[in-house]
Amino acid sequence: MRVYARFLAPLALLGAGVVATPAAAERPVTDFTSQEVIDWAKISPDGTKMVADMEIEGERRLTIFPLNGQGESLPLQMGEGEVHYVEWVGNDWIVLMVGRDGYWRNYETYITRLVALKVDGSEQHELSPPKGMTPEGYHPYGGTVRWVAKDGSPNILVEFTPNPFDTTPEGRFPRVAKVDIAKDKWTFVTPAMEGVRNWYADTTGAVRVGAGREKGGVSRLVYREDGESGLFKEVNSVGRVEQLPVPRLFLRDDKALVVSRHEGYSAVYEMDLTTMQTGAKVFGAPGYDVSGILTDPVNPNGLRGITYEDSRSRVQWFDPRFNAAQDVIDATFGPGNARIASSSYDANQHIIKVNRGESPGYYFYDVAAKRIAPIAKPTSDQRWAPTRAVKYKARDGLEIEAFLTLPRDKEAKNLPVLIMPHGGPRVRDYEGWDLWAQFFADRGYLVIQPNYRGSTGYGFEFERAGVGEWGLKMQDDLDDALAWAVSEGLADGSRACMIGGSYGGYAAMRAAQRNPDLYRCAISFAGASDLQDMMTTDQGDFVDVTDITEYWKEQTKDLKAVSPVNYPEQFGTPILLVHGKEDKRVPVRHSRRMAEALRKAGKPYVYIEQEENDHHFTRDEDMHQFLLEAEKFLDQHNPA
Repeated sequence: MRVYARFLAPLALLGAGVVATPAAAERPVTDFTSQEVIDWAKISPDGTKMVADMEIEGERRLTIFPLNGQGESLPLQMGEGEVHYVEWVGNDWIVLMVGRDGYWRNYETYITRLVALKVDGSEQHELSPPKGMTPEGYHPYGGTVRWVAKDGSPNILVEFTPNPFDTTPEGRFPRVAKVDIAKDKWTFVTPAMEGVRNWYADTTGAVRVGAGREKGGVSRLVYREDGESGLFKEVNSVGRVEQLPVPRLFLRDDKALVVSRHEGYSAVYEMDLTTMQTGAKVFGAPGYDVSGILTDPVNPNGLRGITYEDSRSRVQWFDPRFNAAQDVIDATFGPGNARIASSSYDANQHIIKVNRGESPGYYFYDVAAKRIAPIAKPTSDQRWAPTRAVKYKARDGLEIEAFLTLPRDKEAKNLPVLIMPHGGPRVRDYEGWDLWAQFFADRGYLVIQPNYRGSTGYGFEFERAGVGEWGLKMQDDLDDALAWAVSEGLADGSRACMIGGSYGGYAAMRAAQRNPDLYRCAISFAGASDLQDMMTTDQGDFVDVTDITEYWKEQTKDLKAVSPVNYPEQFGTPILLVHGKEDKRVPVRHSRRMAEALRKAGKPYVYIEQEENDHHFTRDEDMHQFLLEAEKFLDQHNPA
């Protein structure tokens, strides 16, 4: 979820200390939207600069900010396209993946490219492999960064596929090249190998492991001890598995650390690379999945920390420098309210993300100077609505975690309620600052965000419980959240609506169609109304899996039966449909067709198409319009 904040101009490094003032009722919408938007920020290796993804005057911009007070902020001109990720390459370059709609061999498709940018704005160029490496021509997908040099040189490893539509291993399976991004000079290092979909390098840049899954789940793993010239050895070729553990950190003596779910929950284990067998557990979070491993960029075998999420996003630090820094952060913002988002190589400078408490936003922590300063002014000095985690039982006994955001100035009793399922669905919500939840709580609503079955983070069985249950048991979990809140006396069951975006927008449509007796209204942003349509057109952006057709067929036995667009006559409650015309994840036709079907059926609806909006509200004015329209719709159909 994005953090909305006003940048200080020029950047002023203020002392730590957060002063709260009493909250005002009914804040203007501009308190939530008319501000620059930081999606993420990454610090440079030397800690003197950061790159941030933000919105400036209605446009999404990458911006370089000085953190040492030297120089001015520099918005980078990227042209059209979406930025997918950014990596620092030394202190003077960044490499990023950008994507846009385009054509390849006369087919309309989504094209991605790697782009190198010099951070002073003087150079920018696309990274393109020479013709000898791509005999069929450079295809639509521009490659994946697998390693970045830590010695200051502008070198990276790029995994790329010459032709994903070729039937030969040389064409459709990836190879690896070392790229000098300053010169766009490519040097071939690892050939394609049948069955290997991903390559993994150690911290020195040596490609050590190849892994992959084919249709039907057949898995392959190869490994070599000498990453420069040794031979790859077949260590695992098995049938269908749900998760193939691959090394995240290479240790000494042919050992590595992996994240594996073989005991039900993702945890970190040692692995013997000669056999690819997991050994001792290094860290696990009882009842929750581990999400990643943080490595030390200057120590080839160094483990900084392990990330996981319980009710909040957390890190178990193994580096004492980071434990000390986290203690200071917890003392400043409250335990669990803030985390280290990015760090310099020497661990003396950190970017902190505060996602809960009185002052959400981004901060700069200079360890040597012993100061924490806002990179961005918090959205308000006033306290936000409180959020807390709860657990309830679904009708079949499955335990569900949810997050409640409560109006600050109302008694938590018989409140009008909004059930707000997250998108994905293979993601999850957390106990933290959420723009929609805060806005609607400010308007007097209890907001409930259930992590329904199929959400990630709660172990293998919980995630698999959602397979085949789109619009069925996953929808039951949302209805059961409402029943729980009513039974606890928190919510007035006669004043309930459902609101959501993406999968949550689909769920809102489904609620209006399947259970109009429970909800007075529904609000869908960018919802998928036709799952059969998604199966035939999705390219992986919506669900992020290799075999899209297989994924969609798993979601339910009958896609038509749980697609709201097929049953407009069953809609028994008013619905607001909002969709961006530039949405590349869920095409705008889903809401257009839903609105037309409701019109023909004579059902109450409002349809708003935003000309320049995408799937992510990258422009403030689109979010501003959505919140105003949602507020107006709720005032009419479910007033607080």
